[in-house]
Amino acid sequence: MKKLNKPIPTTGVVISGSKIGRTINYPTANIKVKQSFTPKPGVYLSLSKVNSKSYLGLAYYGPQYINKKNITNLLEVYLFDFNKDIYSKSIKIELTHYLRPPKKVKNINGLKALIKKDFLKLQDYLVLTNKKDQIIGVEEILKAHQNPPQLHRATSVLIFNSKKELLLQKRSNQKPLWPRYWSNTCCGNKRPELSMKQFAQQRLQFEMGLKVDLKYFYKFTYKARYNKKLSEHEIDYVYLGVTDKKPTLNPKEAKDFQYISIPDLKKDIKLNPKKYTPWLKLIMKKVTPSVILTS
Repeated sequence: MKKLNKPIPTTGVVISGSKIGRTINYPTANIKVKQSFTPKPGVYLSLSKVNSKSYLGLAYYGPQYINKKNITNLLEVYLFDFNKDIYSKSIKIELTHYLRPPKKVKNINGLKALIKKDFLKLQDYLVLTNKKDQIIGVEEILKAHQNPPQLHRATSVLIFNSKKELLLQKRSNQKPLWPRYWSNTCCGNKRPELSMKQFAQQRLQFEMGLKVDLKYFYKFTYKARYNKKLSEHEIDYVYLGVTDKKPTLNPKEAKDFQYISIPDLKKDIKLNPKKYTPWLKLIMKKVTPSVILTS
């Protein structure tokens, strides 16, 4: 995926298309654009604005290979985390990154395979926002954390057991920021294509091997310096869940775990603050036993 030297903007009206995307759970908005809009054919990462709200997505400009009735160039966009009816609505689009040229496919299965490969190219990128938590683009994960860090979305998950104890993880040695620190059950930098909750659930399973129904708690913004090169600057979405299942650690993410009561954790944070990640210390100011009962 290559960032364009300059975003390619356009505005158009959403029109009815062949609806092939719906059959594979990737519904696209077909955009009627001006004839002067002639970018290089292919798949792009896009930033779209609908009713003053911004959405990332994948955009395709080029010939239709499956719908033989219309082989002229068109622009269609799959908006991430979006499920509203926008037919006949105007949409503003910026093409920001180039993924690949058009590839001819014979059938729906071939199209699905291509889309999955496109999504894999997004896994090294996180979601950038402004101070109002409006999406403004993406950045490579490590580059976004270089000083001065760029504000981005993240998730933190807190899993409790039936004894109301919090499952902590000790971050692995391979973590570029705060390795070997104790932290909440899992956390991660939001990837572009998933909703916040979907990403939190995916991250929990990836890091700790747990599948748990999560409930949104709250979000907060913080900034923390790790060293001369790297820092965090996040809008952190916090999710809660309850299970007595024991975790199965991904050694690349976590090297150890423990269960601890809220009072004991808060006491130890005061006595040994350098053991814990900065975001956990902030989150614990909001966590009380009554919070667990509603999670």
